[in-house]
Amino acid sequence: MWSKIEENQTVEMTVNLRKICTAIPWSKKAPKAVKALKREIQKHFREKIGVVITSDLNNFIHSRGSKKIPNKVRVRVTKETSLKNAEENVLKTDLVVVGSFKNLKEVIVD
Repeated sequence: MWSKIEENQTVEMTVNLRKICTAIPWSKKAPKAVKALKREIQKHFREKIGVVITSDLNNFIHSRGSKKIPNKVRVRVTKETSLKNAEENVLKTDLVVVGSFKNLKEVIVD
């Protein structure tokens, strides 16, 4: 299910990394999982703009090494202006630490 994101709007969502990284070989799973996560966020919001992943989220994906990635990750996506170019927008993704992924839905946070 896709949803439209407005300027300065924040959406929390769960991404199943295991599902989007099935065809990726195990030797370089974490670096390619980051690229697959960016693609999945663009596809979910139907936006062709850039996706910026914070260092906390990147470290969480690489926390178990480059061969074993976490199965799911909860992210907070915000549409904001780019730091490099003030005319362009980017989707900024932050890590949300949760204890369990049970019954978590996509939530719009303002």
